Amino acid sequence: MLDGLDIEADLSDAFGGMLDLSPTSRAGFFDKRLLKVIAKEMAKDTDITIEEGVKNDLRDWEQIRTFGKQFAELVKG
Repeated sequence: MLDGLDIEADLSDAFGGMLDLSPTSRAGFFDKRLLKVIAKEMAKDTDITIEEGVKNDLRDWEQIRTFGKQFAELVKG
């Protein structure tokens, strides 16, 4: 419920993000180590390639565009 309005989601999705393993990352030493371990496990289960020492962009832009178009159609009503 939003400001007294009964609103239900008709559309939802989840998008990948950025996995920053670069030297300039704000993540601390232990955070980066943990992210690397998780990334290696994730790579085993998916076709995603994670590179160490760089920013990994895991976003699927076609998925995001499709969602944006569907959302716009819902808003137009």
